[in-house]
Amino acid sequence: MISLRLTIITVLAAALLAACAASADEIGRDQEIFNQGKVLMFDKKWEDARGAFQRVIQAFPNSSLVPQAHYFSARCLQLQGKEVEALRSYEQFLQRYPNEPYLQAEARNAVVDLAVSLLEKGDGAYRNRIVSALTDSRKDVRYFSAIRSSYLSDRKITAMAIPILREILDKEKERDLVDRAKIALLRLDPNALAFISGFTKGGVPNRRSRSTSRSASRNWRSWRWMSPRSKSSARKGLMWTICGKA
Repeated sequence: MISLRLTIITVLAAALLAACAASADEIGRDQEIFNQGKVLMFDKKWEDARGAFQRVIQAFPNSSLVPQAHYFSARCLQLQGKEVEALRSYEQFLQRYPNEPYLQAEARNAVVDLAVSLLEKGDGAYRNRIVSALTDSRKDVRYFSAIRSSYLSDRKITAMAIPILREILDKEKERDLVDRAKIALLRLDPNALAFISGFTKGGVPNRRSRSTSRSASRNWRSWRWMSPRSKSSARKGLMWTICGKA
């Protein structure tokens, strides 16, 4: 009887050790395949990289790397120019992993970037995604959406973007973000230089701003008569000026 019990205990212990070893191998294997995907991305082998991330998702569904694999799989689609598939994949990532701590913001920005790109190409089906992002409660979503939307010719969307760009100039201190907002605002309205360059902290125009406003108005009246090359040169000069780099 004792011998039988010892045999059973020995068998169970061996089975437990085998399970632990298999689990350890699985953990190491998912990381190995994931790393292969990252290396392939570095080599710009987007389809091969996506295949590696898909293997992580399918072979190791309980791995902690699965959310990241979903994100980078979508990123590979985007880098291949497969915009519709990439946008759908990013949205699936956002729905499945709402608490993912590192890549949620990147995925949201990617959705906006792709929606703007598709709208620029004439696909109006993605317009509502941009409008939704411009009214999002999270300021990082609104800010990115407003800056990215400044490239559009859709007047309703750009009208929504302008107050957000001014909100950035009024409330934010990060230099890079503020500079990008200035350039985006100028892209939408060449006359915006008056608003940008000369107001005091309290919002009251100082002497320089009044002079700038008159100058900007004169420039705006002559803007429509400029050649495309002259407009490009003028815009570049104004961008350098408002960013304090001239």
